[in-house]
Amino acid sequence: MSNNTREEATITRAYLGRHPASERGCTVVDLMCEGDGWGQGFCVITGEQHLASARQTILNTFQIIDEKELVGKKCFVLRNLPYGSIEGLETESGKRFLRSAWARSINPQIKTAIEQKRESLEASIRSHLDTAHRLQQELNNLSSNFVDWEDHANN
Repeated sequence: MSNNTREEATITRAYLGRHPASERGCTVVDLMCEGDGWGQGFCVITGEQHLASARQTILNTFQIIDEKELVGKKCFVLRNLPYGSIEGLETESGKRFLRSAWARSINPQIKTAIEQKRESLEASIRSHLDTAHRLQQELNNLSSNFVDWEDHANN
């Protein structure tokens, strides 16, 4: 396993509920995890109909009854890539809550974390290739489209 894909942390903030800024019923599981010299949020965004499931799954994972008990809990953050976003949390006893696995438990059509990352990288490559093509065309047409005002200074 690569460095920084599994790191010790402490949960320092926990919020499970309707997002205060949401007008469309967006609910969140929002945890702040802090480790040695770093802090990073872990967020699961879901519709209101699935909040109870997410909440209960996290409480069961940490073997607690109330979300307030999450604050101060030691855990491991799990990232798919070094220094990437947090994909899941692992308790000291080894139980795990993985965002993408939980999402697929309520909607099997949701792609795995690696499928999502692969699609994101492929889209970035296509975008960069499109940009490179556009810039190459601009470079090819530079002489015919460019007005050099220093050459026209006396005209």
